[in-house]
Parts: sequence; structure tokens; C-alpha cells
Amino acid sequence: MVCFSGFWLGVVVVLALLTVVPGLGVWLLFASELFKPAPPR
Repeated sequence: MVCFSGFWLGVVVVLALLTVVPGLGVWLLFASELFKPAPPR
């Protein structure tokens, strides 16, 4: 039972990372676009 619950805990962590990491990438892109003083020519 411990291995089984540990497996599901790992699944939840992986799913959370798969949802959080792209969100952080989007926020970084948004922040870089927002704080950029002028677009490069």
C-alpha cells in the first residue's frame, strides 16, 4: 500500500510540474515583454 500511494504521489507531482512549468514560462515571457523598454530593431 505504501508503494502504491507513493506512486500516486509521484503522478500528482509530475502532473503539477507539467501544469506549473509552462505557466511559469508564460509568465516569464509576459514579464519580459512587459518590462522591455523598446522592441529591438
